[in-house]
Amino acid sequence: MNLLEVKKILEEIFNKEPVEGKKRNIVFWYDDEGEFKVKDELELYDFKDELAGAFNNKFRDLLVRLDSSHNFYEAIAMKEESDRLKMRCFEEIKKTALEKSKERDIEKQPVTTVFSHDNCPGFAQGV
Repeated sequence: MNLLEVKKILEEIFNKEPVEGKKRNIVFWYDDEGEFKVKDELELYDFKDELAGAFNNKFRDLLVRLDSSHNFYEAIAMKEESDRLKMRCFEEIKKTALEKSKERDIEKQPVTTVFSHDNCPGFAQGV
């Protein structure tokens, strides 16, 4: 299963009609097998060097905070923060991949030039 499939399934669950007596659905997802890793996903793209440094810094900062934490509840909150950070990184990868794809599509389009007497000094009018 890829990340887009996971996201689709989670959105379907979230958007279902809430159970009787409930106002909303809350969906939790935990990647217990560690199947979805940001570094693994980033390795699939040629722009990995553009994002790797920023991603590493964000996770490193979180790890430093976790190492200095002595509060159980703070550590749990940081785990949730790590999961959200992972999802934001996946979204950034997806966004960058789409942008790069559009850039490649634009580069592949043929260039057309329109000639007129305004941009060709040797162009004779009425000929």
